[in-house]
Amino acid sequence: MATSYLFPDSSSSQKKKLINAQYESWFCTDQLVRSWLLGTLSEECLGLTQFYLNQYLILYVAEGTVLAGFITSTEDGNRLFTKTLNPADLIVFPMGLIHFAFNVGKGPVVVFGLLNTQNPGTNFIANTVFGSNPPINPDFLARAFQLDPKIVMDQQIKF
Repeated sequence: MATSYLFPDSSSSQKKKLINAQYESWFCTDQLVRSWLLGTLSEECLGLTQFYLNQYLILYVAEGTVLAGFITSTEDGNRLFTKTLNPADLIVFPMGLIHFAFNVGKGPVVVFGLLNTQNPGTNFIANTVFGSNPPINPDFLARAFQLDPKIVMDQQIKF
C-alpha cells in the first residue's frame, strides 16, 4: 500500500509531497526486517524529522548524496551524530531517537529503508507538535520552545 505525506515547505506556505514513500510488510523474517520503504528526495529536500517509537531504521542510499543524522537522548547530552552518505552507504537510526535525512547533492536522492516491525508507525515531530487536533495552546508551545507565540501560531496554521 503506497503512502504519501504532505508537509509544509519552510520557505513558503505551500506543502510539499514526499514522493514515492511506500511501506510493505514482509512476513516470516523472524523480526529482522519486517517492513521496507522506498523514498525519493528532490534537490535540497529535507526528509521529515521523525522518530520510530518501537523499531530501528536502516537507511540505504541508492542514488544521490544525503546528510543523515540522529540526536541522542537527554541523558546522553542530546548529542548530534551526522554522516554524509553516498550511493551504497547506509546508516542505522536507533530506536526512539529523532532522526533526519537531507538531500545535499545535485539531483534527486533514492533511499531504501528497512524497519524491524510489521507495523511501521512514524512520529513526525513538527506535524505532531504544531498540527495536533485540537491545537496545543500556543502559549504552552511558546514557553516550551522559547518562541514568540505569534511564531507558534504561524506554524500551527502551516500544519
